[in-house]
Amino acid sequence: MARILPLGFQLHKMKNKAEQVVVDRLMQRLSDDWLIFVNVLFQTDGFDAEADAILLHPVYGIGLIEVKGGEIGLKGGKWVGTDRDPVSQLRSNSYKLQRILAAETGNRHLQVHSAICLPNIGRIKGRIPAGITSEQLILAPGFDDLRATIDDVFCTPYRSPQLSAQECQTIIDFLAPTAEFVYEPELVSNYIRRELDAICDAQVDTLSCLDVHNRVFVSGRAGTGKTYLATKWTQAGLYSDVDEPPKRVLLTCYNDPLAQKLNAQFANVISDDEFAPTLVVGAFLRTVLTLEGMPKLKIREDDPSFWMDELPAHLLKNWHLVTQRFDRIIIDEAQDFSPAWIGMLESLLDPEGEGKFFLLADTHQEVVSRGFVPPAISAGWVHGELRQNVRNSRDIALVARRFLDGSAAPASLPSSEAFVGIASSRSSDVVANVKTCLDWLQHDDIHPKDILVVAGDTAIRDLLREELCLVKVGDSRQHMVACETAHRAKGLEYDAVIVAVSPKGISDTNFYVAVTRAVNRLYVVAPEEVLKKVNLA
Repeated sequence: MARILPLGFQLHKMKNKAEQVVVDRLMQRLSDDWLIFVNVLFQTDGFDAEADAILLHPVYGIGLIEVKGGEIGLKGGKWVGTDRDPVSQLRSNSYKLQRILAAETGNRHLQVHSAICLPNIGRIKGRIPAGITSEQLILAPGFDDLRATIDDVFCTPYRSPQLSAQECQTIIDFLAPTAEFVYEPELVSNYIRRELDAICDAQVDTLSCLDVHNRVFVSGRAGTGKTYLATKWTQAGLYSDVDEPPKRVLLTCYNDPLAQKLNAQFANVISDDEFAPTLVVGAFLRTVLTLEGMPKLKIREDDPSFWMDELPAHLLKNWHLVTQRFDRIIIDEAQDFSPAWIGMLESLLDPEGEGKFFLLADTHQEVVSRGFVPPAISAGWVHGELRQNVRNSRDIALVARRFLDGSAAPASLPSSEAFVGIASSRSSDVVANVKTCLDWLQHDDIHPKDILVVAGDTAIRDLLREELCLVKVGDSRQHMVACETAHRAKGLEYDAVIVAVSPKGISDTNFYVAVTRAVNRLYVVAPEEVLKKVNLA
């Protein structure tokens, strides 16, 4: 029995029944030295061609078979019952294939035999057309002794020399090629990132020049590029002329995860060299404890009263002892700061230095109210606004705009890869459905470091961490997915975000923060009334 390539070819799925019958008979009645290639597409001189079947044998050589089923005839030199002249088609395809294979094998004498198979024709009355011999016409009776019939085909016009093993393999590689398509799942995400970065650069560049002023306040909704602008101003503040002393810059925010991200970004800049610029990057409450002159205080990580009461009181009491000064101070996510904290930080500017103080804020993300008020223009502040969403891909950005009062979504945003809502009425359903989303992402080869689960409250966050082995942002185990509340997720962005809302629901502010963390893929696992807010119910 002859073998069909490619392996696993499903003969019964061939659409042309005449071709299916012919290939089946060839397979059944030829020996296993024969290879049959079915419906082979090839191209030469810019023209496409297709062979119904190609036979390959190391002794007989190579032959091309065109199959014409149904009733067919020749009247006055014109073919009827077919839309193409089969003889012309056969000659053209065989010559094209011969030129290709001669070039592939390096054998300029290589010959491609050819034949037309007419499985519904018993005999021919009259004269066959010029350009083809009787041996090249396989009629229905020819299948009774198929080996002899094929032998006649491969002797026309003469028997070709045997093919070497190398020539056979070269022909097989051409007719049934093997190619490894290197799968890189991050390419689509990288493309979307590049597109968004280009839009972000264009928007942020228009405001970056505001740092010529000493007091600048920039507002912008989630995803408008505030943190990117803060980092640009930080970089610019580090440069000094040859005859100037090294610059001193403080970049701060409130929440730890964003501070960790900023620290990682500037890891190669921070140095103890006395001739290098001084850059201090960190979360406000932790960072000011490290400033020169501030009395030390032991941090109690998991004690809310320490962070809410004891540490702020300690800072206020001892602020006058701080001796460290800066030329430029940038506060990102300034809406998380109280006016007193902002005033305290402003006092750290060296009056003989550059004296730059910049605030970036989004009052729509004021998860914890500490009385922040945008500084007044009348007090000498220059105001700027970032208006377009440059973080979220199109579908996510449009939802944030239409339903959550987010920033404008420019038409040039690339489309989102996933935007899914899953109704979950119980906490156990939330856990199960978050697990389903994680399975989907794993199937799509999304790396855990590019995934964030944003929980609607601390209870569901703790449950998800326990049940699904999720970790905090910044955990060294990058093979594990992070899970945080919206409060701690502010300022962060991930390719894929799963928003997990318990039956308790979620505030509009927290939901806005959670949804806008997603760059490319967003999954909302929540009660139906929450899904309705973003038209996902």
